[in-house]
Amino acid sequence: MLILDSGIGGLSVLKEIRRALPQAEVIYLADTAAFPHSDQNEEALVERLAALLEVLLASGRPDLVLVTGSTASSLALPQLQARFDLPIMGCQPALETAVEMTQAGCIGLLETETTRRQPARRDWIERVAAGCRVVRVGARRLAGLAERRFRGLSMDRALLARESGALFSEPVAPKPDAVVLGSPHYWFLLEELRRLGPPDTLWIEPGMTTAQRVQDMASSLASTTLRRPLARRQPGSLHAAVRPGQEAGRERLCRLRARPRAGAGSPFLRRPAASRGAPGGRLMRLSRRCVPLSAGAVSTSVPLC
Repeated sequence: MLILDSGIGGLSVLKEIRRALPQAEVIYLADTAAFPHSDQNEEALVERLAALLEVLLASGRPDLVLVTGSTASSLALPQLQARFDLPIMGCQPALETAVEMTQAGCIGLLETETTRRQPARRDWIERVAAGCRVVRVGARRLAGLAERRFRGLSMDRALLARESGALFSEPVAPKPDAVVLGSPHYWFLLEELRRLGPPDTLWIEPGMTTAQRVQDMASSLASTTLRRPLARRQPGSLHAAVRPGQEAGRERLCRLRARPRAGAGSPFLRRPAASRGAPGGRLMRLSRRCVPLSAGAVSTSVPLC
């Protein structure tokens, strides 16, 4: 399967997918050259993502494409589904889970400013969370803070408080007792976000519900004819398109390597026969051997974990 994100956000979804489908081969495409996608207009974003998919699909077709970016899922998903003849899923906030879990009848939704302005998102919230009060907070710079947090760089905590503090600052009661993280990026800020609200606040990420949807899709595809796999990879290999340093516009296709755990097969599994039964392991590091999407070889080092 192919995961498409603007940066590291989709890794928070990937961790749940690897628990649900440990044998799956995953291609992770991080479009950091256009980060954040929330700064792109709809037409430009659709064309960019379509071009990136065409580059990857030229070497083979995955069984599923998962768009984990919240803005891309909201703005570009219908157009991508219409353009490509393969299953393409998006990533939605786990609002249904919050509706089930809230005791106060008040839910917080921390999302991007772009998705907050969308009429379709508003209509969806009114339909799913009917009977609950939803405090919506649109953030513009939280994804950037999450990227810095992931890389171990200094982070402006005052900015984080300004971007998300409105979740609990409204004078109206009750306050949200469940907060939905509307972007997978925000999972990397969960430790800091928890300090902003009451200690008993329930924080709900999109990773688990998205992984369940992927697992359901895997079950439905298990009895169908699999497509030609992407170019041969190592067992459980992962890949990411990144932009190192300040070299704007030059994307890299970099390999992330992991050893899959032994277990039942998956319709997303792409492994040579000789590698079956490989020992268990975990996602370990980003390889230094990178290939630009155009041509040629480069070297870079991006920490993963």
